[in-house]
Parts: sequence; C-alpha cells; structure tokens
Amino acid sequence: RPQAGRYRQFHQLGIEVFGSSDPAIDAEVMAMAMDFCRRLGLQLELQVNNVGCGRCRPVLQEQLQAYFRSCLNGLCNDCRQRFERNPLRILDCKVDRCRELARQAAAGLNCLCDECAAHFQAVRKHLGELNVKYEVNSCLVRGLDYYTKTAFEIMAPNIGAQGSVGGGGRYDGLIETCGGPPTPGIGYAFGLERILLAMQEQGIPVPERERPDVFLVTVDASLEGEALKLLQVLRNQGLAADKDYIGRSLKAQMKYAGKSGIPLVVILGGNEFRQGMVALKDMTTGSQEEIALASLATEVYKWRKP
Repeated sequence: RPQAGRYRQFHQLGIEVFGSSDPAIDAEVMAMAMDFCRRLGLQLELQVNNVGCGRCRPVLQEQLQAYFRSCLNGLCNDCRQRFERNPLRILDCKVDRCRELARQAAAGLNCLCDECAAHFQAVRKHLGELNVKYEVNSCLVRGLDYYTKTAFEIMAPNIGAQGSVGGGGRYDGLIETCGGPPTPGIGYAFGLERILLAMQEQGIPVPERERPDVFLVTVDASLEGEALKLLQVLRNQGLAADKDYIGRSLKAQMKYAGKSGIPLVVILGGNEFRQGMVALKDMTTGSQEEIALASLATEVYKWRKP
C-alpha cells in the first residue's frame, strides 16, 4: 500500500554496465551515483555490502538459519516464513525487533569465499582512492539469486518508507538467468520521487529548466535549411540554440520564444540574409539591431544574460 516515499506508480533513472567483473567498475558506478547526488546538493549516505555468490551464499543461509532457529518466536510472521524460504531477507526486515536480531546475526557472519572477499576488499580500496565515503552495512542484502558480490544503497533520513533514494549492485547471474551467456553486470537506479522528497527535506530547490540562449526565427520556409546550418554553427561555439520544427508562422515563432523565456531571437530574413546580415532581438527590452552573420556568435555572447 502507498506510504511516505513509496507509491503505486513511480519513476526511475539509472545506469548499467555489462561485460566486466573488475571491482574498479563497482567503485566507479557508486562514485558516479554519489556525484549525481552531490551535484543536486544532497547530503546522502552510501552503504555497501558483499552478498556473496553461488558458492558462498548457501553457507551464509546455513549460518543465518543456525542463528535465527533459537529466536524464531521473536521474529515477525513474515520473517518466520522467510526462515525456510530465503533467510537472507530477514536481514532486510523493517520491523524493529527483527532489525535488532538481524544486526546481531550479521555481526557474526564470516562466510564469503576467497573470490568474493578479495573482490569486496578491492571495491573498498577503489572507493577510498576515489574519495567516496561509505559505510559497510552487513544487513544489506538482495532478494534475488542473480545478485552477486557488491550491493549498495544510497540513504536519506526522514523521507519515509525505507529511507533509500536509490540502490544497486552486481548481478553477474542476470543475463544467464534470462537465457543468455554468462555476462557480468552492475548497475543502479534512483527513485525520482524519492530524490525530490530528499531535496524537499533538505531544503534544496528543484533546478529551473535551462532555456536556450538564442532562438532562430525564419521569415519564410525557404530559409529552413540555412537556419539549421546556423543552429549547428552556434552550438559548436558553445551556445544553446534552438529553432522551430513544426511550421509556425513568423508571429507564432516570436510568440513561442517570448513565452518560453528565451532572451534572444535571431531573425533570418530573405534579403538581409542574402547580404550576410540577420536581426538580433533582445526579448526582454524589445531592442533590435542588424548583425553581420559572421560575427553573430560573438554578438550573442555579448547580449546573453548571465
């Protein structure tokens, strides 16, 4: 059912990397995720763990069952069912009494095979080299068998539900589970609604949509090709430029530019353009002057508002 930070419908964004099992990729993926959050201004925590592989996970399950067998009555109804079916999921329970028992159980676990232990050590080393702060959370698990080795969550307090704005991990068994060849992979996904909740909680305004520096307006359709070429010239010189693509009239093009808050308009007229001139209009003041086509980019930079 819907909760704070958890909805029936939600949106995600993320990345995936396939084809490499190098622990440096794991660290780079996590660094990229944290850099995304930093650029938004968010202060979040990275939690990491290693969930093992097909060789060492059965040992982990056995150790968990051995621990929880003596305290089954202290677990919630869901976790008592998980005890036989998938004891790893007990570590992920959000019920307070189960969380405390899970912390005690996880603290005594030492069942990674040599390969997984070496991989986790290398991931942590690379995170340190990238100056990425993190915390090892031994209770961080994944409920699907195709997940292997690295698992991570990016946490924000006070946004409800689980407090996670995103997470990911390594899923070296995914492609094979789907019928393909064994292919290592790792990725993550952010919940956009949770990102927005975290920004709201931390008092960070949503960035305004960036508008183009300049909008190209054509007097008639015969100049569409020239406008397209000029668009690329301006963009290649570092300016954000756009033009009409739906056949608006001259008046409608100007109206669209004004309504969109685009500060400058370049007007391509037939006679003027053939003479190497265009009109440059400041949409804020309404002032307009003719500019030599060859110096247009320079003039736009002068006129462009900070």
